[in-house]
Amino acid sequence: MAEEAVNFEPESKRARISLEPSETKLISGTDNQASEEHNDKLSSCVQRTDTEGKKLENASLTGAEHVVETQDKVIRGETNLEYGPPIRESPKRDPDTLKHAGASEKDVGILEFVSNLPGFHGVLKQRYTDFIVSERDLQGNLVRLSDTSIPQEEKSKEFDLDILSAEEKEKIQQVVDDQEKKASVVLSPDNDKEHRRLVHRAIRENFSSMDSDTVDVGNKKAVRVFHKQDFSGKRRDTRWPSELGNYCWFVLYKENKDTMDAISLLSKLLQIKAGSFGYAGTKDRRAVTTQQVSVYRARAEQLQDLNATLRNMCLGNFKYCKEPLKLGSLSGNHFVVTLRNVTGDHDKIEESLESLKVSGFINYFGLQRFGTTSVPTHKIGRALLLSNWSEAIDLILNPRDGEPDDLTAARQHWKDTKQC
Repeated sequence: MAEEAVNFEPESKRARISLEPSETKLISGTDNQASEEHNDKLSSCVQRTDTEGKKLENASLTGAEHVVETQDKVIRGETNLEYGPPIRESPKRDPDTLKHAGASEKDVGILEFVSNLPGFHGVLKQRYTDFIVSERDLQGNLVRLSDTSIPQEEKSKEFDLDILSAEEKEKIQQVVDDQEKKASVVLSPDNDKEHRRLVHRAIRENFSSMDSDTVDVGNKKAVRVFHKQDFSGKRRDTRWPSELGNYCWFVLYKENKDTMDAISLLSKLLQIKAGSFGYAGTKDRRAVTTQQVSVYRARAEQLQDLNATLRNMCLGNFKYCKEPLKLGSLSGNHFVVTLRNVTGDHDKIEESLESLKVSGFINYFGLQRFGTTSVPTHKIGRALLLSNWSEAIDLILNPRDGEPDDLTAARQHWKDTKQC
């Protein structure tokens, strides 16, 4: 049975917090009660209606994999689908589009199976919530989103605004409220260096849009407060607190979104480069996933503030570390897979599940490693290795099935004008 791993539930407009089990569970049978109970607990997240079901025909779980038998070929799909889209029948192709079918398991060497059980029918990934992926860190612990508060070290009373007088607070607030962001204020003269240090920190901790420096006032020193853009219009470098690690680690929870798309969105909202983020590996798009991410010199409160507007995403469990999260810094991934509309002999189903539990499966490189479009990436690679440049360019740029209209139009325009 799945154990409840997360008790925290974000507010409306935030991503839903999932239950993260300790053991992989295949929910089978035509009764979807277990899955529905799970989905009921994934509440309060704004999401789009998802009806893009993927039906497996004559699906057979043979200890290692699902097997899909169509009229003209047999397709085998891995039960540990980690990155790729669900198996589906190829759509009808327009005669003007590229005549390259996606790779089959036979094309990439997926030929052997652990057992010869007959298997059973079912629907895989009918909903993205039917595929739940939780990262395991290097210690083998499940990565969980359980808290969205900022770390305690950022809440020190040492930097409380009480260090300022009522008059100084009022002056600073007038600068904060300046719509043109050109105002500044010089606080009371202060020759106490340690006190000025605490004032600087209090301002930066409590006013995220403000910065400060020290100026001369006659024969004394004083703190000047201003917006983070200086008077020349150039953005000042925000000074990073020496007591914090250079990297803020956090848990990224996402639904029906690719990891790179999520990173790209966060970098845009924070106005930093996507290369500032680190992660152990990418997770599925069509799934509910939880993973660790690190970011260089971004404050936890900045990340926390994004939760108010993020859709199908949520950030939490913030902590500061000296080192970034690096690719491969995980011990594995944990999966909860739901099969719907399962039909077949009950005893054979139980036997198949027992075989999967005891004997496991052959961990092939799945079809997703060879591309998920109608043009397999290994065909492009082969053309490049053979120096067939024209073929490689055609494979990359010619029209393809199942793409948005604007992209299809662009590809068609290239095809029609490439000889000009």
